[in-house]
Amino acid sequence: MKTISAGEANEISCSNNTEVIERNKEIQEAIENCMSKIENAAKAGNFRVKCYCRVKHLDDVCATLKSLSYHVALPISYKSEVWRTYLSTSMVEFEVSWNCFD
Repeated sequence: MKTISAGEANEISCSNNTEVIERNKEIQEAIENCMSKIENAAKAGNFRVKCYCRVKHLDDVCATLKSLSYHVALPISYKSEVWRTYLSTSMVEFEVSWNCFD
């Protein structure tokens, strides 16, 4: 085990915090983009829409949409852990649907 100085610890903490802030910003942008598509589709009378986000953010985006009572259909290939690992920066398409009578 290596002992580090307070300055080094602070630098590591700031670096990690910056990464978390950037990740959260990317997730929020993906959710906002999807919500915009949902709103436009609903105005047109549709009950489903295709959305996109980076694979590495898909779990967080889907969890948020599900918490808002939307149904999210993921592509079959997403279930493969290999696919998720190697293509984490790639975009993935998924379908969001809802029932306006709920």
